[in-house]
Amino acid sequence: MDENKEVAVLDFNEMVDWIKLETEYDRDTIEHILEMETEWLKQAGVVIEEGESPNE
Repeated sequence: MDENKEVAVLDFNEMVDWIKLETEYDRDTIEHILEMETEWLKQAGVVIEEGESPNE
């Protein structure tokens, strides 16, 4: 994992590969679940897109 002084940066493909090895789920399923998790975190206000105000 690369690190910025403010935000940790994950390698999405590395994460998907690791989950695939550990679970034997197919790549498409893993990617879809992770994308849905990100959408849920955005809706919950936990994840804020770059350039967005936290109050939007």
